[in-house]
Amino acid sequence: MLETNDARDLMAIVEKLSDIKEDSQQRSWHLHEDLLAITQLLKKLLNLLINASPDLNRWILSRNHYEACLDLVLYYQMETRSSLRLIMLDIFANICSLDGHFLSELLASVLPLELLREVKDQSTDSENLPSVIIVLCMLFSTGENIPHNHYTYFNEDFTMLVLDIIESDTEIIYSPEISELCIKLLLAFNLHLEVLKDNICMKSVAKKKSCKYLTEHLLLLFNRGDDPVKLPDIKSVPTNSVIKFISDIFSDTVTSNIFYTNDAKVLVDIVLRQLTDLSPGDFMRTEHLSLMQLVLLNSGYFEQQHRLQELKSCLNRIYDEENVIVDKDIIRQIYHQFPTYFDSSSC
Repeated sequence: MLETNDARDLMAIVEKLSDIKEDSQQRSWHLHEDLLAITQLLKKLLNLLINASPDLNRWILSRNHYEACLDLVLYYQMETRSSLRLIMLDIFANICSLDGHFLSELLASVLPLELLREVKDQSTDSENLPSVIIVLCMLFSTGENIPHNHYTYFNEDFTMLVLDIIESDTEIIYSPEISELCIKLLLAFNLHLEVLKDNICMKSVAKKKSCKYLTEHLLLLFNRGDDPVKLPDIKSVPTNSVIKFISDIFSDTVTSNIFYTNDAKVLVDIVLRQLTDLSPGDFMRTEHLSLMQLVLLNSGYFEQQHRLQELKSCLNRIYDEENVIVDKDIIRQIYHQFPTYFDSSSC
């Protein structure tokens, strides 16, 4: 592997970038004549990450406890030139796609904090901001816990800022692209927030009260049935980020109120369709059942009773299936929680 041209080129680039990082640490000003040389070097690295063997990239960049990656992070932190930072953001995005170990190393580094600083900076270069948010989203995409000291910065102010960007409540009106990327960022960040009472995303939603843009796009994503933050070939929590976020919203009567009545009806329509289409034993069907239970518990569902008869038939059909213990447990709970509307005699 070391005898290939790609291997030699990659190791040479890593060494040169380490030298540049050391040089930058020793002076607080830039040599403007080095801009072209560093740009070419970073573009060569990006090209190798895209086109060289992933195994080769993983092997070289993980040597010495991921030293090359961490050197890049430190250099990114020191480099102020927007054009160079933009290339490095593309490099980080490709490194994140190599495997979960690289994601873990970058998540534990100062990179998330540096990216957060850029999001908070209202004067952030508009060309760079989408890439900043994309990399942040990738870092959070596996649901891995972030280092405890990061919570000093990734706090409720952060989640409220992201919500403000989504709803364009701030003085700056953000583009639809930025708002949609921030929805993905919120979905990704919410993955590792397992304790509802401590969930800062939901605390921000409760304070926001009106999240029209967010709920509309959540329904669009939910209807598609995909997970916009999941990375291909990267091990992550099995939970779908969209379903988790909507489930967290409907875990409390306050946050569930951000869904307008018609939007809540559309949500029930989608859940019923999925409960009908998904096969017995499918984890996603169980997730939809759990969500339906939360909708019944914490929203004004029974005021409208939208498609209640169809829901009854669907739950009865699933309950009569064999070898679906978890699904039956959820349905049994629903029957006993709402005896006025569901017949629990068969349970």
